[in-house]
Amino acid sequence: MDSRKIRFLWMGVMALCLLAVTQCQRSRDIGRAAPETAPQWILTLAAPINHLDALAREPMIVEHPDGTLFVSGYGASYVSGNKTDEPSLWKSSDRGTTWARVNVGTEAKEVAGVADPDLAVAPNGTLYFATLAFDLEKWEGKEISIDVSKDVGATWKWTLLSKTRFDDRPWVKVAADGTAHVIWNDGAGVCHALSRDSGLTWLSRSSPTSSARTRNGWPASSGRPSFWRP
Repeated sequence: MDSRKIRFLWMGVMALCLLAVTQCQRSRDIGRAAPETAPQWILTLAAPINHLDALAREPMIVEHPDGTLFVSGYGASYVSGNKTDEPSLWKSSDRGTTWARVNVGTEAKEVAGVADPDLAVAPNGTLYFATLAFDLEKWEGKEISIDVSKDVGATWKWTLLSKTRFDDRPWVKVAADGTAHVIWNDGAGVCHALSRDSGLTWLSRSSPTSSARTRNGWPASSGRPSFWRP
């Protein structure tokens, strides 16, 4: 084979290699460009909706699995000119277009909650509404309660978790396994209650921050809460 044929052969091989490299580069660029050209996630803000009712400080909001929205707040010392300790809770079944006050059982004597509300909802739809009863004359907390609804707020079951001077700031959260947890401060440490049966019963749990004057996480001076188990 003469030198001219060898030269043409090498030129052909080099051309094929260059073509292959170019195609690989194009494929790689296309793969990189795909994420860059994908449509970005956009947050769309709807027009605000104003609902005028009783005062509601420190609002909390949750969405039920069926889409119903619940909003709570505190400060409604007067409703329609009448003094009340009614815990304030509203619901909307149309994505927030209209709102209605929820009757959380104000006729029941065990209802006590006028401050620091918190809301949580479980995957099965169980709704939890934690509240603090606050003594405005002494300016101190006095009771922690948890309200539970299994029918999207139609009916409620109240449980008194604590009745201790300086009770303050309850928080409620539902774990992935459905266990509901409530924590709060009693002035001496952090208290903890949990329910594994959708709020039917509640158990106390000791906290590492509780003081020596507590028993099983509950202040010894407060007596036995309604759900206490020896």
